[in-house]
Amino acid sequence: MLKTRSAGMSAEPEQREPLLLDSDSEFVSYYDEQDIRKRVTKKDKKSRTQFCLFVILALLVIVVLAVSLFFLTNGTSPGSPTPRPSPSVLGKYKHAALATDHSICSEIGRKILKDQGGSSVDATLAVQICYTVIQPQSSGIGGGFFMVVYNRTSRESTTIDAREVAPLAASENMYVDNPEDSEVGGKSIAVPSEIKGYKKAHDKFGRLPWSAIFAPSIKLCEDGFPVPRHLEDYFILERNKLSKDPDALKTYTNPATGDFYKAGEIIKLPALGKTLKTIATEGADSFYTGNLSKDILLDLKDKGSLITAEDLSGYQALMNTSLQSRMRDGSILYSPLAPSGGPILIFIMNILDGYEIASGKKWKKEDKLLAYHRITEAFKFGYAKRTDMGDPKFIRHVDGLVANLTSMNYADAIRKLIWDNATHDWPYYGPTYYDKYKTSTAHASVVGNDSLAVAVTTTVNLRFGSGVMGSRTGILFNDEMDDFSTPNVTNFFGVAPSPSNFIRPGKRPVSSMCPSILVTKDNKIKMVAGAAGGTRITTATAYVMTNVLWFGDDVKQAVDYPRIHHQLLPPEISYEARFPEYYIDGLRELGHNLTLTSSKAIVNAITGDGDWYYANSDYRRPGSNPDGF
Repeated sequence: MLKTRSAGMSAEPEQREPLLLDSDSEFVSYYDEQDIRKRVTKKDKKSRTQFCLFVILALLVIVVLAVSLFFLTNGTSPGSPTPRPSPSVLGKYKHAALATDHSICSEIGRKILKDQGGSSVDATLAVQICYTVIQPQSSGIGGGFFMVVYNRTSRESTTIDAREVAPLAASENMYVDNPEDSEVGGKSIAVPSEIKGYKKAHDKFGRLPWSAIFAPSIKLCEDGFPVPRHLEDYFILERNKLSKDPDALKTYTNPATGDFYKAGEIIKLPALGKTLKTIATEGADSFYTGNLSKDILLDLKDKGSLITAEDLSGYQALMNTSLQSRMRDGSILYSPLAPSGGPILIFIMNILDGYEIASGKKWKKEDKLLAYHRITEAFKFGYAKRTDMGDPKFIRHVDGLVANLTSMNYADAIRKLIWDNATHDWPYYGPTYYDKYKTSTAHASVVGNDSLAVAVTTTVNLRFGSGVMGSRTGILFNDEMDDFSTPNVTNFFGVAPSPSNFIRPGKRPVSSMCPSILVTKDNKIKMVAGAAGGTRITTATAYVMTNVLWFGDDVKQAVDYPRIHHQLLPPEISYEARFPEYYIDGLRELGHNLTLTSSKAIVNAITGDGDWYYANSDYRRPGSNPDGF
């Protein structure tokens, strides 16, 4: 049995040591046998013994150098399991910081803040509109979002819920016979909510004219921009999906080559640019009740959507006070309400916070292994509760569930069920329904020079959403209906879907999105974070927060470090390449199943120390860089 100990106990330090670099060669000694032999002139026993000792020492040095080289080339060091740093940038800024999914979008946000005097929310909205253009595989005006805003002046946090809803013609059993209809095509489209959310946020927190936040992205559409490498990758991955829709295929095919655009080739989006210009000049209502809405409805009808004029005109984005949880050091964590992943994130962090780990303590490997085990167990309890989540407007018990999940007393009770020497089969963690792996979404973190901090996660659900694009509007529509559960569709483990998340007209589906802001007890921004990556969003956000708060990492180290994910079912830890072998073996000894995964979440985060902001955009999405001033 593997011996474990409390992560709070003092222990010999195991630090994340610097790796050996080429520039360090002057500090490494090499022993030459010929030199040694020249020094051996005496024939007595003592000199022969010294000679042998020198030879042995030389061999030992060679072995040590060889082992060090092995671990360097494999991304870890032997004494301290530390992966090699990624090429991503650690931004350091005095006044404002942005961490987004693409450097073009980060630059747009910085210019809104610095050059135009916009608010942090203005900058965030401009970044989101940029996402519509730059990375349609993840987000866009055909989707929806959750946003958290913290105002340091008023010490208040506000959530904008711009989550899509089921059309009025939707029904609980609409996908029973053809489940694939929830993922691709017109029937998979929920009522787009992104623009209504922009309006709600801009009305409350905006400084610049409405049209100003659209102008940079309209220019991108009209003038063209180089296709990012990650977008080319997704064109390849989703070639079959995009090829089924003639408008999407035409838009993303380079007429000069007859194939999907490649990285670096210039793409223009005239139809989308025209749509953005109409929204910029005529306002948000043009999308839902104005002239633009007529073209949108015709596009939706062409694709077989259930959405009607009544669905568009009736949609409302919601504004609420954010959920909050006071941690043991006095800092407060803010995140969105249900049906977002905010309550689950707070629950996981409350469980881990209860171990009373000293921030920045020196970690011994054995203690850190135990910490990873506890993190995994917290993930499993969190995802067991997630399957009972739903839209509180439709599911009565959700308000009570959220009250429990955000209660430190409830977290204390659950923590007592975590065994430090073993894990358990999935039924141990409570009433459970199945939730499949999901992908995509996009996140941005922004701290401005206007006393506001913003975290927003936006999505069209699966990659390129429904895969259908409006011929008139150039809008790529979501497939958010796939985030609902469907009756009688049990999974491999014989687990039924969650009734709390069954389809109802006008209902919001459950989401993993959990944009979050952590504020110190003296009202300073400690961290702004969130993730893209479907069901991995909540665990990735918690994991990076844990790296900063308790493992003592800076924000780049925290985002870089290889991650683990567990969503209870499938009953396995999925881990990224370069996650240290020591912890993989140790977790297996504790009874966990582990599987290497190529799937990933993208975390963009900002930390603050009271004097500076530090920003990092996840290297897992090439082309991303932070910005600020």
